[in-house]
Amino acid sequence: MTDMLARHVASLCTEHDIRMLERKSYGGVAFKRQRIISVKPVKTQRTYIVALHEIGHIIGRNRSGTRLEQEAAAWDFVLTQSIVPLSTGTYRQMLKYLNSYLRRAHRSRRMVMPRPEHRFWSTYELIRSRAALPA
Repeated sequence: MTDMLARHVASLCTEHDIRMLERKSYGGVAFKRQRIISVKPVKTQRTYIVALHEIGHIIGRNRSGTRLEQEAAAWDFVLTQSIVPLSTGTYRQMLKYLNSYLRRAHRSRRMVMPRPEHRFWSTYELIRSRAALPA
């Protein structure tokens, strides 16, 4: 299974001329202009979704906007492009990442909260509901 996930990420990178750099720590980063992502090797569903998320920052829909809007758009890319059903634990990890950006936005003067009608909130609610966590 993990080979299939790694091949999917490699295929997307090849198809869209994205260079993938290996990182040692969890998380990831996308350098849009250089078309580079830096992620751990894809060996689990968690590393798979992080790689897809970073690819989404480069080729996904709705990549512009505020930081939170960009993050939601990259998670939308994961939801539409994943070739396997995502586990509850994976949704919890996605929610954890989104919540970390929300906490940062509440403390920051530079980060802008999306308007109530923005797609960010429907993506957030979808992920929250699939993470099976209470409101």
